[in-house]
Order: sequence, then structure tokens, then C-alpha cells
Amino acid sequence: MVRPQVIALLVCDAVHRDPSTGKHFLMGCFNALTARSFPARHPYLAVHVAVTEGYGALRLEVRLARPDGETIIHRLSADVTFPDPRTVAELSFQFTDVVFPGPEEVRVQVRADDELVMERRLQILPAG
Repeated sequence: MVRPQVIALLVCDAVHRDPSTGKHFLMGCFNALTARSFPARHPYLAVHVAVTEGYGALRLEVRLARPDGETIIHRLSADVTFPDPRTVAELSFQFTDVVFPGPEEVRVQVRADDELVMERRLQILPAG
């Protein structure tokens, strides 16, 4: 498999897609969350991904994983078809009721057909 290129991976409060223009509006982008107590339930967060260099159909999955990178907190997936490798596919994954067991560095992973193609950190911190 030729690995697709992730050209954007952003975590935010919400993503709105304008139905008339198709443009994505990202609201409240962040790199860390704070909680007063743990386990902490975060009601809603979005992960916006832009991918290019895809060939044909593939399954994109976004995972929120524990620091070991293997223990999954939450995951969502979508099927994407690239008619041309120059195509840029933009997808937003809407996570709800995510429970973070404690303060830690969560991995936000993008996988294409179950192969890791990009990863970033999301800090979960105690408030105060």
C-alpha cells in the first residue's frame, strides 16, 4: 500500500461544514484539555483530518489511544475514495462522551487501512 499523506490533523471543539461552499470551519482548536477530577467525561470533541496521495478506496480511522499507543479510548472511521492521488480529502470525526481515565498524554492517531500514517499528542491535565 502507498501511504497517504496527512496534511492536517487538528483537534477542536466543533467543525461546521458550510453546505453551499463545502468549506470546513474549525471552532476552538486546542492541544490540551483540563479536568477537575478523573475519570473525566468530555462531552464533545472533533478531529479534522486532511489527507492526500491516496490511491483508490481506503478506510480512514481516527483513534484516541492511551500513551502506549495500543489501548484505544475511542475510535471512529470513514471510507474514502481518491479518484486521483492529487485529491485532498477533508474529513471531520465527531467524538461524543469520551472518558479520559486520568491525566496523561493521549495519542490522536490517523490510520489508513489499519496502518498508522500520523500521530499527535493531546495533553489531558488536572485543572488548577
